[in-house]
Amino acid sequence: MKYTGRLGKPITRRPIGGLLNLDESIRTAIEAEANEMWAKLPDLFAAHAVRENDWCGLALALAKAHVTGFKVADPPGRRTEWSAVDKAELRIDADEVRDATGKTVEASIREATKVDRWKEKVKGMKPAALRQHYYQAETSWVQMVKDARAYRQERGVGAAASLKK
Repeated sequence: MKYTGRLGKPITRRPIGGLLNLDESIRTAIEAEANEMWAKLPDLFAAHAVRENDWCGLALALAKAHVTGFKVADPPGRRTEWSAVDKAELRIDADEVRDATGKTVEASIREATKVDRWKEKVKGMKPAALRQHYYQAETSWVQMVKDARAYRQERGVGAAASLKK
């Protein structure tokens, strides 16, 4: 974080007087520096959008701004575009191919994703990524999607018709 205004300017050390009254000169210089620091504290609270005198909030805001271990970052890599429903549908479609043909999981995934509704979704994806989505499908979502498909089929409602409602 880059500070501006009074927070962007350092406190200049004051010269300490001669040998006489050395203790008093040191005390005066230290007090002046401390007073300048105290005068800048309201600006520091404001710079971090923390309510004045919320010391814990200020400590956390400073840690987030300056300490790597306090920064919150997105996980590395490309963000997934696959929802729990997408993964469940892939699992169901691939399992249907596997049950009908006896092919391996990988071959069933390849076969299932050849249909139009999958072509754009899987375009450019590696088989390992598709296999990972297949195995990440949660059983509860798989069951819900199966139930929804059965309901649509029982009612004679296609996917396109259900989207219009």
